[in-house]
Amino acid sequence: MFKQKLLERKLKRQLIRAFKAGGVYREYQSYKDKKKVYPKIHSARVLNEGKKVEYVFTLLNGQDPKEVKKKEYAFYQVFGRTLEIKTDGIKKYTLTVYSNDLKDKINWNFDKFKDDITDHEIPIVAGFNKNNELVTFDLIENPHLLISGTTGSGKSTQLRSILMTLIAAMPPNNLELYLADMKMAEFAFFRYVKHVKQLCMNAKEAKEMLFGVMDELDRRQELIVKEEVTHVKDLKENPVPYIVIAIDEFASLHDKDAMECLLEISNRGRALGVILILSILRPDSKTLDSRLKNNLNATMGFKTRNRTNANVIGTPGAEDLKGNGHFLLDSITVEGIPELQALFLDEKKLQKLLKHYKVKPEEWNIEVNEDNEDDELDGLQGGLLEDDDE
Repeated sequence: MFKQKLLERKLKRQLIRAFKAGGVYREYQSYKDKKKVYPKIHSARVLNEGKKVEYVFTLLNGQDPKEVKKKEYAFYQVFGRTLEIKTDGIKKYTLTVYSNDLKDKINWNFDKFKDDITDHEIPIVAGFNKNNELVTFDLIENPHLLISGTTGSGKSTQLRSILMTLIAAMPPNNLELYLADMKMAEFAFFRYVKHVKQLCMNAKEAKEMLFGVMDELDRRQELIVKEEVTHVKDLKENPVPYIVIAIDEFASLHDKDAMECLLEISNRGRALGVILILSILRPDSKTLDSRLKNNLNATMGFKTRNRTNANVIGTPGAEDLKGNGHFLLDSITVEGIPELQALFLDEKKLQKLLKHYKVKPEEWNIEVNEDNEDDELDGLQGGLLEDDDE
């Protein structure tokens, strides 16, 4: 019992160190000097045979939970990256510090996680946390995703597995993919996939594609006004598929008009069912417009080159990650900024999986207008009317 109390005091002192480092306290002036009053610590205990430590604390009256979120870096500085913070959104917090480390490799397997994403409109399987729990989120609730990291950090593999998950989880009549790959290295495997309506291999093609999406935004805006709904998923007379635009190394666009298109899509896309997935190698204030960044509600920060890059994308500490697919997730629907292990999907397995979703080259992106077969329809208006059962 005595040892247990000593341990509890030691654990509480660590938490107070984090409070002090982040300025999470109230300061009062006594008749002699200033006194710091910290949040109330209800418990500090070791669980799961030493595999994790759980703290429960309550903020002082008047303390803003938003300020605590801004100062989460202090908890990481004291306890390391292996932690998770949850809150009731008002005053009470549960801080869990894990002693076990992430695995270096977890293979992508749709059958193992498909039941976890059935309630997501546009499912993103992020990866596994320190407690070996799968973390997923919905791109409709977290509109627009930014993925950043150095070469070899796992960024490209994550982008590959995300697209494969979307293809496996959503039928082509409910998902259209528009892919731009200026390096001509990441998206070539997705050629002839039924879901893919356009595959751009240079900045000029990507710019033209974005202009076409802008026209589609206007068309969808007219539809929701006409049917008096607030989101395209509620359209009855003129249903439309979700559109996901994935651009690898979008900074390579080097075009003001294209960047303005991305900003406009990030502003209007959520209600209109048009979502961005953008990746960037070396983010800075010049390559990542702050207006665009503020509209990206989910960020996956793989190992960055330096602290400046990590701070720009909003995942401080990403510069200290060891790589191997480890990343920090900042999302409006996931507590804290947890460190996760991305799912691994190699190129050979990807090619094998995609065979089931491909059509013949001459059939790719061909549309059929039953009323007038001579009319040429815009690729943004839909895909094949009938898909092969594979």
